[in-house]
Amino acid sequence: MKNKHKTDRRIQRTRQALRKALLELIKEKGYDLISVEEITQRANLGRATFYLHYKDKEDLLVDDFNELANERARSLSEIPFSSWFPDLENASSTNENKPAPPFLMVFQHVANNSDLYNIILKNEKSDRIIERIRKIITQTITEFM
Repeated sequence: MKNKHKTDRRIQRTRQALRKALLELIKEKGYDLISVEEITQRANLGRATFYLHYKDKEDLLVDDFNELANERARSLSEIPFSSWFPDLENASSTNENKPAPPFLMVFQHVANNSDLYNIILKNEKSDRIIERIRKIITQTITEFM
């Protein structure tokens, strides 16, 4: 998966700081209780800087998920396609029930971030966020294929 455009390093650092602050605060307080002010304070950035990049905290959250999806797609695209499906004809009895490594990577990611996904999906606006995340997943899979 190729990056469509190069983003300025300062912009990357700013967005990374905001995403990190958001995720830390979500784990501490839950999504619904966080304000943009708290995010900017944690990231040591001004509110004006936040609004140059995002319209609200939901936009920041969805951007973070988009970045995660793109990173996963890049990682998965580096795995040879032959590794995606086990060789069924030559499968030994010990390997028959083993998941293929790419699928395992996806499930490991979800397991490693389960607390975050759990918090996000329980917030008051989860329907809208889930719809935006679904679109990201669909787009990422389409681009990946």
